Amino acid sequence: MRTLSDNKNFLAIKYKRNDRHNLFVKTLKNRIDNYFAENKISKYANSFVFFKIILILIIFLGSYALMISNKFSQSIDLLLGTICGLSTVLIVMNIGHDAAHNALSVSKKLNGFLCWSIELAGISHSLWKINHNIIHHPYPNVIPVDSEINIAIPFVRFSHLLPKSRFHRYQHIYAPFVYLLFTLNLILVRDIQDSRIFPKQCSQKVVTHFPLNHYVILFLSKIFYLSYSVFLPMMILDIVWWKVLLGFLFVHAVMSIFELVIQLPLHINEHSPIL
Repeated sequence: MRTLSDNKNFLAIKYKRNDRHNLFVKTLKNRIDNYFAENKISKYANSFVFFKIILILIIFLGSYALMISNKFSQSIDLLLGTICGLSTVLIVMNIGHDAAHNALSVSKKLNGFLCWSIELAGISHSLWKINHNIIHHPYPNVIPVDSEINIAIPFVRFSHLLPKSRFHRYQHIYAPFVYLLFTLNLILVRDIQDSRIFPKQCSQKVVTHFPLNHYVILFLSKIFYLSYSVFLPMMILDIVWWKVLLGFLFVHAVMSIFELVIQLPLHINEHSPIL
């Protein structure tokens, strides 16, 4: 089913610029540069930020190590797994995000290395940079361009430009349950779509052909994530496999709520522009 959005090349849209606009950007940049220079502040992460990074990684590794130690009750293991899962959200937001913007260090190599931390959450860091840096920032909250708000397609419809199905009349009822799968969708669905394996309308259109090593890394990273988050606990813990799987789904539901409490108020509202 074709929609109005199929006839639009959104990524070809350019902002209109004039002398007044250029003067504003130049003045703003100069004021920002002067602020850092006058206050002798680095534009990059300070010691507190790196302390925060180390603390988050300690929480992630510590909670995971305690969980698979097989020395606690099932309820404690679930709590530790939830803490570990929430720490991966913090890793993406506090480490991967800033590294992808080259904001943590003056060294691009260090930023590039730290950006790989996103893989700990099961998400492809290269695809995330495309969706976030190249698509989201130039077109923030613009429907249906911004990939940050197209995650629930086709189950939740945000715009008349998107395909409409009969079940959308009930989305006010089922949407909260769909959003509990938000993080799993990022890991198991969006990365596959954005890699053009099974592309959908909401897939990124910046890169249409990836080299072979992209698919090798993508495949291995997904195996790594599922191995440490699902298969290894199944093998080590004295818990029946289906309970481990239910715990995995529960942790992702909590992660999704945590993520969406931050994301939804910023992105989905009545003022979101529609092209």
